[in-house]
Amino acid sequence: MIRNPSDFVTQLIYTRHAKDFLFICSGVIMASIGLKGFLLPNNFLDGGAMGTSLLVKILTNVDLSLLIIVINLPFVILGARQISISFSIKSRFYNQCVEEYLGVLIIHTKNEEIKK
Repeated sequence: MIRNPSDFVTQLIYTRHAKDFLFICSGVIMASIGLKGFLLPNNFLDGGAMGTSLLVKILTNVDLSLLIIVINLPFVILGARQISISFSIKSRFYNQCVEEYLGVLIIHTKNEEIKK
């Protein structure tokens, strides 16, 4: 039996945020492994903002981590205005995590071994 309904609501909110955090973190790991292990070594492009970031990286040789943040920034702002601030914060958190994880993730591929 629930003694205080506000405690129950608070617990639901914390549970939802914890699930969102776990799903975002697992998405960051999968996206980073896909980028570093498959797309970048084989010179493939993705769609959307990530594909645009990859294309600009190829053309200008600017760091991919920086490009992901810069190219996604207008969409994060638009999400804050059109959907919600919570959505925008989660999107910004995802983008920041992808940027950081790409910087530390090291995947050795066969293409790198062949080039040596």
